[in-house]
Amino acid sequence: LRACLIVFVLTATAIVPRQFQLEAVLATLNGQDTIITAGTGSGKTLCIIIPILLCPGTISMTISLLKRL
Repeated sequence: LRACLIVFVLTATAIVPRQFQLEAVLATLNGQDTIITAGTGSGKTLCIIIPILLCPGTISMTISLLKRL
């Protein structure tokens, strides 16, 4: 719920997190590893940013495979 409220307020009420984003954030906050596969523009970045905002001082590692440079 806190994650939803943070995103909702920071985006001036323009963005409400999608279900896969909330599931990924909750899993991350519970210490589980997460793998997210979704299309371009679907909001994967929020899955990374929300846990960092909720738990400052933690370390996050993101691996992103690029098809083209």
